[in-house]
Amino acid sequence: MEEEKDVYRNFYMGFSTMSYEMTMSGVESTYDFIATYGDIYSEQIEDPIPWEHLMSNDSIPYSIQQDWYKRAERKTNSQKLLLSIGLLNVARTDLQISPEGNTPVYNKMYDTHIVNAYTRYASTLIDIFNPNYVVLAMEVNDLLINAPEKWGEYKTLISIIRENIQQSFPNIALSESISLHNWITHYTQNEHELVEEIANYANMSDFVSISFYPFFKYMNTTTEFTQAFNFLQNKSEKPIAIVETNYIAETLELPSYNITIPAQETEQYVYLETLLSMAQKDNYLCVIWWAHRDYDNMISYYPDDLQELASIWSRSGLLTRDGEKRKIFYLWEEWFTKQVKNKHL
Repeated sequence: MEEEKDVYRNFYMGFSTMSYEMTMSGVESTYDFIATYGDIYSEQIEDPIPWEHLMSNDSIPYSIQQDWYKRAERKTNSQKLLLSIGLLNVARTDLQISPEGNTPVYNKMYDTHIVNAYTRYASTLIDIFNPNYVVLAMEVNDLLINAPEKWGEYKTLISIIRENIQQSFPNIALSESISLHNWITHYTQNEHELVEEIANYANMSDFVSISFYPFFKYMNTTTEFTQAFNFLQNKSEKPIAIVETNYIAETLELPSYNITIPAQETEQYVYLETLLSMAQKDNYLCVIWWAHRDYDNMISYYPDDLQELASIWSRSGLLTRDGEKRKIFYLWEEWFTKQVKNKHL
């Protein structure tokens, strides 16, 4: 029995396709690394949505689709693919904006023109990428926290969209991701009710998909990490998928927000060690790390007002900006050499 535990792992391992620099060689290197050290990977589409084109039944602009097709061409038969789509805006207060920066107009969030537009958008992406798993919306519990008056309308909207997608793609497992760091922490009021509302909602999906950045809540010990994963296991009735996570390897300074989050490589290692052990114990579907290499060189490509925000995750890779291996690289490699058991989802 012990020998089997040493040989097998119960979950897929992989990365997002976030590149560490805006060059063809950087993109090639990213996909090569993902193919070498992962049996699953995620494509995350959180760009502005061309609402007007979708609503008027016009073609989605070629400039938008071109990137999707280039990414889809890199898919391999040896890896599972998880596709995450951004229905909500970055602030998680409303629907995603358009390329012109506008929130779509609606009376109710589940208006027919919104339902039809997003169904078409998600269906197009699924047709292009042909994924195994789809996250139809990201970190949806943050909408409940940030704009609770819209939560009921959102649930109606996504239930219709989910049904539409299920009818067209019956063999694809669907979910909406939950931010664990905001699920387990204190709310201003009605804490128990909100925690249970998210638990009930998450378990309506084919799998419970989780976004988790524990350093956001200053978690930095094995005990704190374990408590978070035990909470998740206790609340989940479906397979658990960690669809995006990481931990920073250096102290994070955000002067504009007056925020300092102490961190070091030792804590990063402890987090990944705990995560992989819990994934094994609780039979997770997958663990996906965002991103494989520090991407400091990408920050300058973001708009000036977003560069500081984008830097939050920039130093959390298995590799440094210069491509040097951190301690967690060897931990990841050790686990990845184990043979993954067949998953039923």
